Amino acid sequence: MKTCKKCGKKKKLDNFYFINKEKGYKHSYCKKCLREINKEWYENNKEKARAYCKKWIENNKEKYLALIRKWQREHPEFHDRNLMPSKSLEKLREADKRYQKKKRQLFPEIAAEPKRRWAEEHPEAAKSHAMLNYALKKKWIKRLPCWICGRKDSHGHHEDYSKPMEAIWLCSIHHKRWHLGTIGRKDML
Repeated sequence: MKTCKKCGKKKKLDNFYFINKEKGYKHSYCKKCLREINKEWYENNKEKARAYCKKWIENNKEKYLALIRKWQREHPEFHDRNLMPSKSLEKLREADKRYQKKKRQLFPEIAAEPKRRWAEEHPEAAKSHAMLNYALKKKWIKRLPCWICGRKDSHGHHEDYSKPMEAIWLCSIHHKRWHLGTIGRKDML
């Protein structure tokens, strides 16, 4: 048992964060009080906190992207329409659009870097994507609705890059789930 120096309540040790895990030192404030303190500090220092986050992301691009991919793999329910009511799925789509737009504005070099590296590592896939996008732009082919939920704003997914005009049309959420392996042809309408 340990007493929190902020709220004065006696709590179990697992209610306190470690300062130094190797030596076993715990923080003097409980987790709840520390979250309140951190939240208040963030509200008073938003610009400083954002600058710190931006600097950290710039210095740790690979780690940042790995953390995002790990979270997406561990939380497939955020891409599973069967686990969400349709209103929640719409809210998720809107939140994802806002997040992606903000990320592109704040970190244009980070947003472009993975795409460039991916295109260098997968030239056949990049060529296939470019050909499909060109055909869409010239209106030689028509974008179809998502094959799983029927949404009209869909992405072309290639199963065979040697056939660039043969695409499976999926909305952004289902396209992510397809790549995560949580859905497949069996889920199509």
